[in-house]
Amino acid sequence: MFFCGNLDWADIDRVDRAAATAAGGAGPFVLTTDILGAFPPHGPARVVWLGLHDGVDEAGRLHRSLIGALRAEGFEVGGRADFSPHITLGRVRQGVRGDDLFRITASIARARRIGPVRIPVNHLTVMESLSGQSGPTYLPISRYPLT
Repeated sequence: MFFCGNLDWADIDRVDRAAATAAGGAGPFVLTTDILGAFPPHGPARVVWLGLHDGVDEAGRLHRSLIGALRAEGFEVGGRADFSPHITLGRVRQGVRGDDLFRITASIARARRIGPVRIPVNHLTVMESLSGQSGPTYLPISRYPLT
């Protein structure tokens, strides 16, 4: 829902408070998958994503609540507050050969419709992203139920 960047533990405590506040004001909901896409929209794919249909209004409200709570905790979110609900499935590594990029992009174009798959959303999780040689590792720091 929102990437904060590099934070120290005091900042993470403030993110936790914001997440708890946002989760406490939102009820559980269900997201439904829609279409498969890639970014950039024209040319070789760099990010492959799965679009969402049902539940995006609820996800948007939760996002706006989280942004408001982060601002109340002193974070500057600026223009990064835009929200386009999707699930990032993967990123294409730099150095992938041009013909492989073409095959990836063509496969995405052929498989546009995915689902529908229903995804229950009943909590908000604060995650840590650790960079590594084989890509990022994501670890949960805290989890707040949507009540």
